[in-house]
Amino acid sequence: MSVPTRLTRPIRTARTARAIQPRRFTDARKAVLATVVAGLLAAAGGVAAAAPASATVTLAAAGCPQTVAAQGFPIEPLEATAGGIVTRTAGAFPPGVQLNALGTVLFGEPSAVGRYRFRLQLTVTDPTGAIVTSEVNCAITVQQAPKVNRIGGADRYAQAIALSAAAFPTADLAYVVTGERFADALSAGSVGAQHHAPLLLTPSGALPNGLIDELKRLKVKDVVIVGGVNAVSAAVERALRSGSGAEVTRIGGADRYEVSRALISDARFGMPKTSSIFLATGTDFPDALTATPAAFTDGSPVMLVNGRAATLSSAEIGTLDNFGVREATIVGGPLTVSDALLKDITTRFAAERLAGADRYATGAIVNHDVFKSASRVFIASGATFPDALSGGVPAGVSSNPLYVTTPECLSPEVYFEIGRLAPVDVTILGGLKAVGPALDTLTPCALD
Repeated sequence: MSVPTRLTRPIRTARTARAIQPRRFTDARKAVLATVVAGLLAAAGGVAAAAPASATVTLAAAGCPQTVAAQGFPIEPLEATAGGIVTRTAGAFPPGVQLNALGTVLFGEPSAVGRYRFRLQLTVTDPTGAIVTSEVNCAITVQQAPKVNRIGGADRYAQAIALSAAAFPTADLAYVVTGERFADALSAGSVGAQHHAPLLLTPSGALPNGLIDELKRLKVKDVVIVGGVNAVSAAVERALRSGSGAEVTRIGGADRYEVSRALISDARFGMPKTSSIFLATGTDFPDALTATPAAFTDGSPVMLVNGRAATLSSAEIGTLDNFGVREATIVGGPLTVSDALLKDITTRFAAERLAGADRYATGAIVNHDVFKSASRVFIASGATFPDALSGGVPAGVSSNPLYVTTPECLSPEVYFEIGRLAPVDVTILGGLKAVGPALDTLTPCALD
């Protein structure tokens, strides 16, 4: 009798309960890689062989590392099944990529562009003591590090216009929200992506320079104001109506949660009914922001909830039931969406929490869960909301992830995600005051 021969790919999501463990694989760390892997597996509550099917790949079928990598960025480590040993029997790894001394982890940062072919052999001992081997041919194409561009504006309003201009040649529909608070923009992100419509920001009392010109350039036929008159005044509504020549509709509510429910449920300007939904706190911006393109890619809306509550409200239950929701993804840890609320949600729907140690890790985990590849990565500040608010829509419509980072340097979680996805381009959202110059060179924060 033989046992399955497997390599285990560490899936860093809440589904497998693995937290992201940033590591720069220098010579000093090679000797302790086995310990690192053991820690990852221990965090999952078991050994690799006990991991769910989504966390394992059969060696004979797909036991290879990622097929595309970025020069100078770490590949996602490939782990051997507990007790298994991997050897390279032919070909060559990319320079900078290697097996650890124990033959249990393939890891590293490719240092040279090119296509590299090699054969891996996995050796395990089955329960009878027999030695079982299996081999697979692999290849990694190492491409140049992603090109970095920055889209910024003189302020948050000009930033939103610049993003609209970069992403949309034309659009029949545009959403307008206040730029003075973040909640209504978070609700509108996944909806705007669904309709391939830009999200534009305005002060509460008067339209910013350039917004009407952008609406005319887009040739919009409909403008949707998201939020009540305390968020976007009646004067702004009149100015939009007279200046753009478009039909103007307002979708509001008594608070940010009612606005969110009303917007995603709107028959014309909301989301189609779906069996899945993303839920995020309405009291802070990073979790819902990074969830926007992931939710759109997953075909789901993002609905804001009061994360401090212990139960869903009757209005929230009604909205979810009307959508036909059967699965809910809660974005963020218990400090943003309480364990009590999660427990209540799980009594009604199949639910999971995607969360990391902080907002940066949470965003990485959400995107790891949804995006298996990406040609572009969008990055915004996780410390302040203005420049990031309108970024979810262009990221979503291009089917690419949005990450938040510290303003001073690239958060380790995002650095490793760039290595995993190996995008061609990275777009920084915001000027140098919002996201510092170290991001233009994708300089990571300290990884130790």
